[in-house]
Amino acid sequence: MKLTHLLVAAAVGLPACAVMTSSAAADSWLDGSVKVSMPNAVTVKGGWAQGTLTVANPSSKTLTGQHVFWDISTMDRMDPMPAGSVLMDWADGSGDTWHRAPLKVLYPFGSKPSDWPYPVNLNWQMGPASGLTLKPHTSHTYRIRVSMPQSSMTEPIHTLNVGARLGGGTDNQGGPRTLVGNGVAELAVRGMVPKVLGLPTTVPVDLRAVGFTLDIRTQYKADWRLKEAGFGIDSGWSDKNPPACDARIEIRDPLFGTWNRVGTNMFLPGQMTALNRWASGPVDHRVVTARLLLGGNFAAGKHELFAGQYPGAGPNTFFPGAKFTATRPTGAKPACLLYDSTAIYGFNASPEPVRKGAAITATGVLDRKSGTTTKPVPGQRVSLFFQPKGSTKWSYSGYATTDAAGRFTKKLTAAQDGSWMPVFNGTTTMRTSHGTADFVDVS
Repeated sequence: MKLTHLLVAAAVGLPACAVMTSSAAADSWLDGSVKVSMPNAVTVKGGWAQGTLTVANPSSKTLTGQHVFWDISTMDRMDPMPAGSVLMDWADGSGDTWHRAPLKVLYPFGSKPSDWPYPVNLNWQMGPASGLTLKPHTSHTYRIRVSMPQSSMTEPIHTLNVGARLGGGTDNQGGPRTLVGNGVAELAVRGMVPKVLGLPTTVPVDLRAVGFTLDIRTQYKADWRLKEAGFGIDSGWSDKNPPACDARIEIRDPLFGTWNRVGTNMFLPGQMTALNRWASGPVDHRVVTARLLLGGNFAAGKHELFAGQYPGAGPNTFFPGAKFTATRPTGAKPACLLYDSTAIYGFNASPEPVRKGAAITATGVLDRKSGTTTKPVPGQRVSLFFQPKGSTKWSYSGYATTDAAGRFTKKLTAAQDGSWMPVFNGTTTMRTSHGTADFVDVS
């Protein structure tokens, strides 16, 4: 057999085995007529997953005018899968060389591209223009292979279905007019290993922070373009955050080193954090530094902390966890995780303008609000950061310690035009805060 026609179309967002045509009622099904055999997984940038397609006629009648219609689809209809995200080759038997299936996007049911946010299925037709002739009780086997290069994916795909349908004629949707059989193989997309690392197996309910990391590695330096992650605690709350008195998770800002509270129930809207903001490291090894604090009435016993994208959140969900046992000191009374807000006000870097190499003095005041009471914060470090004019990066330039009135003063050197900003890293009882940046003109 010779492949003389390849047609690529986008079909509705269903697994290949579920893609049907409008003429389904007229179909005459032949069990075992299509068999797709593939490995269980394909690895991003990891080469080819190779398998076979066998089309057969198990009946006593000759099938004429038959075509094989290929589908590549994802389990989630909103998974983006632009052309180039998946490659597929075919070969007619063991002696044939590999041929590339030239993919393009054709949107389903006569709709416009604007009607569909992403192309979901990629399918194409193969076989002689006149169709295949399959004699009774005969079969034919093709070799097929699939790869997922690092290409135009805007968000990764977690499951890939490779399927084929056998039928006669072609309808106006690019599918078989008369469907006689189909088959599908499901491939898990591999190449990413997310873990929660460093969390102690025993965590005391004593308000002290214990550290851990969300560690996401990918093979072959692949950029999975992960956008966000969330955190959760299995502590008896299924539809809301644990009370603020009982549990808190904070993640470290890689830009300023501050600790920032995040949600503790990733099943709630708005609980996700942007990985491109909070993670550090190269694209193939993203790390989020975090810490867990327990207090109040957090239940003693066995629990689990989760991190990642919760099931159903979208493409390539990942949901690693780490088990721990919460212990309460004997005879200790429950104590709340107090978390007062803080603010830096009156920040000024002067004089301005200033000559290059001259001294600059940065001053300001740090205070905290507990309930309705505001008071100065003594004995705390306030870090100073500098951002050169035209840059988007901040660099650490030292720190000052607040006095009894919450005031801080730091001598700096004028090197170039740019902005100075004070940052309070916070503590386990006080929130982090940033002052308003002050631009200094250096002549």
